[in-house]
Amino acid sequence: MNRGTDAPRRSQSLNMALNRRKFADLRHAWNRPASVSTLAQRRIVVLSLSAIVQLARAVMHGPARHEGVEMTFTVDGVHHVGITVRDMKRSFEWYSRMFGFEPGPVNHGSGPDLERGVQVDGADLSFSMIRVGNVNIEFLEYHHPEGKDWDRANGDVGSSHICFVVDDMQSAYDDLIDKGAVFNGPPVTLTDGDLAGSQWAYLRDPDGIQLEIWQYPKP
Repeated sequence: MNRGTDAPRRSQSLNMALNRRKFADLRHAWNRPASVSTLAQRRIVVLSLSAIVQLARAVMHGPARHEGVEMTFTVDGVHHVGITVRDMKRSFEWYSRMFGFEPGPVNHGSGPDLERGVQVDGADLSFSMIRVGNVNIEFLEYHHPEGKDWDRANGDVGSSHICFVVDDMQSAYDDLIDKGAVFNGPPVTLTDGDLAGSQWAYLRDPDGIQLEIWQYPKP
């Protein structure tokens, strides 16, 4: 008989037997009638185990962090930018003619959930998306109530604009002018900073919503 080989086996068998005995004792103690204080202790054990599990998950997966701010979620990108228009059909015709965009299917929304979500009493609207690159532009037309026309200047708080990247500023500007687009002014070329050489120009859609075309510096 090889005593050197059998010794570790006997030790392993003994440890397994002791572990089974400890588990049986623990199960017996847990299942037997308990006093109020014992029940409280059991609740503490359960809560402690739950906390350990949550901590382990946090260590394994970890919350996203950005600039020292702890986050419990991540932002994967921009799904859409929404604009409210007076007449969706007119807007689609204009954006298709000017930029060649193809509108998506038109959907309808109404009811208490929508009213609460958009904070507009009696809201009844249609909405649709136009895909531009990897971002959608959502067009919304409120059938009820009828909203006010756009009247904000670019310097007003809350004013915004949508910027389209073009490959040739002068060609885009001339083509859009020929199609009837109304620009705020001719293209501007940036001369300073990291964006030097870029060009931009502002124009407005039929509802007066501010748009922009942009060209990066050519290599």
